Amino acid sequence: MAKAQIEIIGLMLILILLSLGMLFAIKYVFLSPAKEIKAEYTEKNIAENMLYAVLETDVECNNNYISIKDLLIDCKESVGVSLNCNGYSSCNFAKENINQIFKKTLEKWGNKYYFQADTIKINELCVSGKKTGIQSFNLATGIFEISLEICD
Repeated sequence: MAKAQIEIIGLMLILILLSLGMLFAIKYVFLSPAKEIKAEYTEKNIAENMLYAVLETDVECNNNYISIKDLLIDCKESVGVSLNCNGYSSCNFAKENINQIFKKTLEKWGNKYYFQADTIKINELCVSGKKTGIQSFNLATGIFEISLEICD
């Protein structure tokens, strides 16, 4: 074979390899289902982050500030006598504040949700799929679990 023919065959092989590489790049980079994965990850993060933010939110109680987490713990641990916040028991005061937060965020964003902290339950259980955020606390009376489900 002549030297020129060998060079042309080499160039054609390089072009074929580059074409195959471009096809794989287009298939796996540009046509990947990244949006679905991102949406699922974002929804799960919304549940976890929203629950954490709500529990760490401080609300005004009798001219002092107390976190919603502390109100819920007081609600769980109180037997008959609980913290009194502006005329409400810690359970009712926490539920009212949590409702207000969810109305301004999750409901405004169009998300259905279910919140549960012991006897405090807000909304209905999710019927179909859900993303859940859970916070657990060790108390003298046992483990206290607070959960937020964002429904699909």
